[in-house]
Amino acid sequence: MFFPISCTSPFNVAGFVDAELRPLSFLAIRGGIRQELFNYNVLNLCDTAGFVVRNGPLDVNCPDRDRSGARLPEQRSTATGAILLPKLSVLADLPLGFALSGSFGKGAQSLSPSLVSQDLDGPFATQTAYELGGQYKHKDELWGSPIDLSARAVGFLTQVDRDLVFNPALGRLTGAGGTTRKGFVSSLRLRGRHFDELASATFARATFDDDGSLVPYVPEWVVRSD
Repeated sequence: MFFPISCTSPFNVAGFVDAELRPLSFLAIRGGIRQELFNYNVLNLCDTAGFVVRNGPLDVNCPDRDRSGARLPEQRSTATGAILLPKLSVLADLPLGFALSGSFGKGAQSLSPSLVSQDLDGPFATQTAYELGGQYKHKDELWGSPIDLSARAVGFLTQVDRDLVFNPALGRLTGAGGTTRKGFVSSLRLRGRHFDELASATFARATFDDDGSLVPYVPEWVVRSD
């Protein structure tokens, strides 16, 4: 079944300021603030939420009744919201090519037009992210050929207050409440005169905040080599 949604005048305006401090020669502190403004004006031409009357007529795109009864032919929703998003990173250069980093930040992403309701307070999903990791870089020669080695490993924790998850019954993304992702990202790159190898491995455990069950369609392991 087809569900047309016509969106008019949606927009997102943002501005930011940032700065970097170096209290020590090996230490850098970077931070900033971003201001986001979201505005929605959504005209839903088929406001059925995917539920129709059983044994109803099938030769219409938008039936005039759903499980709740008679349906209006259309619905308009408008919403506006603003959010202040801070970010802070600390980077430390260590001897022998090692470095450590830690970051904290908040972000926002717009919701699907189908999830916008009238006068919604904050028509966006907020994200809070934490990262802690390290990296290593080294250059040398092997049998007279230059070798460039770099590696990194980062652990992360990300929380989303209103996530979108693919619903196979409806064939589209639907609202799923809050989710949390924990895991790490690691990569290794080795370059020489005649080769360039990049390998990476990512682990992510995504769970719903209300009951701790796994979020579907989020693979725990992704391993790649190029």
